[in-house]
Amino acid sequence: MRIASYSLRFPSQTKNSTPEGVSRESGKFSLIFLSHLSRAKVSLYECARGYKLKKQTFRLLLLIASILLLTACQNEEPTAQEANPIEENNVLVLAVLPYDVPTKIQRHFAPLLTFLSKSLNRPVKLYVATSYEEQILKIVRGQVDLAYLGPSSFVRAYDRFESAKGNKIQPIATEIPYEAAIVVRKDSPIKNISDLKNHTIAFGAYQSFAGHFKIRDSLKKNGVSLSDLKLYSFLGRHERAIMSVVYGEFDAAAASSGIVRRIKGLNYSIKTIYSTDELPPIMIAASPYMPKEWVSKLKNSFLNPSFEGQEAITMFAPGGTFLPFNNQAYEPVRQIMKIYEQ
Repeated sequence: MRIASYSLRFPSQTKNSTPEGVSRESGKFSLIFLSHLSRAKVSLYECARGYKLKKQTFRLLLLIASILLLTACQNEEPTAQEANPIEENNVLVLAVLPYDVPTKIQRHFAPLLTFLSKSLNRPVKLYVATSYEEQILKIVRGQVDLAYLGPSSFVRAYDRFESAKGNKIQPIATEIPYEAAIVVRKDSPIKNISDLKNHTIAFGAYQSFAGHFKIRDSLKKNGVSLSDLKLYSFLGRHERAIMSVVYGEFDAAAASSGIVRRIKGLNYSIKTIYSTDELPPIMIAASPYMPKEWVSKLKNSFLNPSFEGQEAITMFAPGGTFLPFNNQAYEPVRQIMKIYEQ
């Protein structure tokens, strides 16, 4: 699958402006050709001087070089802006967050991949991003076709990036709301969130809402700032943060409540000392380059599944249902991110 281009819109940048160093589609070929031609002309001129060629011979050589360069430029591969990111026979790719061990993520998403494949009548494979940042960049650039985005990843991708034609990622459907939690070891003297002063805490990834932004906001509202902690660190995954508590590396960890429940179910010695209210849901979105009719088909499949589709969704999604996307639900995410990124 070829990579499609995108642009990052800054507040001072208008729709008709182009960031420095980025070519418009129109005139791009001409600039490339003229650049090659100018270099060829200099080389031929030096050659002509060295061998004392006649003016007519030099002009003939320059004409031949121009024709050869023109042919070569016309045969070049399409540029990122010219390439169609989704070709007819391509396998589609769903990018997911690295919230857990990759093998467990693959197993967890298997029913959804089958559901998506049947909905679009083409194969869909899973890509586990190496980081939240990589997942964001891949979906906004069209390097993947679909993405399963956490609240803060969605807000960053949707609000701050768009394609060269001004298109954003396309929300399809959301899960039900979920919660974030703080856990400690069962034998820890820490009883509640305000007790975390002068202790250590492991966050998930910086871009994680449940594993960072929301818990950081909860700490502040309970009188604990980062400067009150002995140490804090971003360990990249919810599961990794929790296990750092299990093995005594950190006193507390921030994670999604779903992963906390799963690790408790494995009989690890942890307890929850704080849980948030319901958070804006995790959601699935298409790249800016996916055809609108495909997006409509997916929305209908998620929100009005067949009996077979409902079975697959029940195996995957908490509560066995998906909900219509509501952009207003993500306003609290935007507000919290704005506070902690000033």
